[in-house]
Formats: sequence, C-alpha cells, structure tokens
Amino acid sequence: MAAAQPPFSIPEPANGTDGGKERGRVTRRFVGTNTGKVDPKGRVSIPSKFRKVLEAGDPDFPSTGKAILCIAHGHPDRPYLEGFSVQSLDDLHNRIDTLPSNHPHKHMLVDLYYSRVDDLSVDDAGRIVLPQDKRDMIGLGDDALFAGKGNRFEIWPPTLYRLRRADKTDAFLAAQGEDFDPLDVIDAPAGGL
Repeated sequence: MAAAQPPFSIPEPANGTDGGKERGRVTRRFVGTNTGKVDPKGRVSIPSKFRKVLEAGDPDFPSTGKAILCIAHGHPDRPYLEGFSVQSLDDLHNRIDTLPSNHPHKHMLVDLYYSRVDDLSVDDAGRIVLPQDKRDMIGLGDDALFAGKGNRFEIWPPTLYRLRRADKTDAFLAAQGEDFDPLDVIDAPAGGL
C-alpha cells in the first residue's frame, strides 16, 4: 500500500547539518500518547515529558522559567492542532524560507505556519490555555489527547484520534500479517515494500 504523498515538499536540512544537534543543541522528540482533562476555561496540562521538550527547545526558558508552546491548526480540514517547541517551529520556518518565492506552495505554508500560529505560555502548573477558537476548530470537549510526532505533537479529541489514526494504523498492521516488521518500511523505496 503506497503512502499518500503531500502535494508539496519542503527541502530537508542541507548536508552537514544534523537536524537539530548543530550549534550545540540537543534534539529532543515528542513521543508517546497522553490524555488530559480540559477545564471550562480551556486549561489543559501538557504531559510532563512534552513540557521537557518544550523547555529544551525554548532558548528563553532559562531566563524566563516559562516555556512557550507554538500552536498551529495547519490544514483546515484536519481535526487536530499541531504543537511545536520554539526551536522546532524555527526549524520549520527555516525550511519554508529556503523555498523560492515563486514556489507554488510557499504562500500557503507561510500562511499556515507563520500567520496562523499562536504562542502559548506554559504556566507554573504545566498548563496552557487553549483559545476557544482553536478548541472549536477541532471540536475539543472535556478531554484532549496529545500524540507525539517527533519534532511536533498533535492535540486531538480522543475519540476522533482513535477513529482517524489509531484504528487505521492497527488495521494496516493487521493486513500485513504477523511476520511484518514495521521498521522495514524505513529503508523501503518510495511507494512501499
């Protein structure tokens, strides 16, 4: 089964960079899945391991003591929000900035990942306040599911995540048979095994 390819591509970091370890930085990734309660004011606790990544990826954290979470909605038809550390969003901005001004998708990417991004401060209790408009965009109720995606994470309504992501992954794996090793796809040519 061939994976759907995005209608655009963003150049990977140039040779000689290590995707996050340059300039003495240590790359940290968002991993795991956690669910948390959303209170009536929109406050939700960021999973502690995600907070550590946000803190490590915020150059101002040592002086301010408060990490910033950069929240984007991305594609308007997707039922989740995207969360970035300051550094991971900066890395994405650098990739977008390398696109020529006449690239057919540059203006769309600038709109999605510059114009439609909110910086949210993580409070002393490890919470953010998700703006009502962002909650409404994805139909977020009393619970929020945080799904790590490496350099970013997604915030979903939990039921929708299971239907749209987890169930599809499980169905794909079941269709491959018990001898299938998911790591084999890493070295597979584009288009599948």
